[in-house]
Amino acid sequence: MKRGLLLITCLFCLTGWGFAQERNHGIKIGIGNSIKGNLEPEVAYERAFSDSWSGQIGLRFFHKTYNDGPHSRFTISPEIRFYPFGKRMKGLFFSGTASFWLMNSKIDDNSFLNEGMKGELGLGYQFVLWNRITLDPYFRGGFGYTTYIRETSEQKLDSYREAKDFLTAGIRLGFTF
Repeated sequence: MKRGLLLITCLFCLTGWGFAQERNHGIKIGIGNSIKGNLEPEVAYERAFSDSWSGQIGLRFFHKTYNDGPHSRFTISPEIRFYPFGKRMKGLFFSGTASFWLMNSKIDDNSFLNEGMKGELGLGYQFVLWNRITLDPYFRGGFGYTTYIRETSEQKLDSYREAKDFLTAGIRLGFTF
């Protein structure tokens, strides 16, 4: 009985609570990143500025230990979104994203530092289910650069900068309030 009452209360809060209010905020979790196969969990916050414009900030963290050593990466991605049909945080959107990252790897006695930035233009669609739950698939493409530094505990071995093109796709699930 208590579980049933708790479930009904939660469903009411997630669905009924939003009927009298405009959605101005969204919190999302997602998986996705590079089409080349890197899956990174992401947490994002979206804030509506008007019916057609919103801003979003995403944070991704990846840590995994492979046979050759540990690898970790942190990314921050501010994004501006335009909803052309004027439905606040709902439907088709075009986006512009700037991403900045820092990655550390350790292989044998060598340490690798990879830092970079990229700019991307994107297209996506934000589905709103039960007036609260959001499903946000997206596709982005862009250009950026990355800097690699390899060093040992005793000396810096080499460093170089590389221009890259990027394709990104992913999906986020969240709720609005």
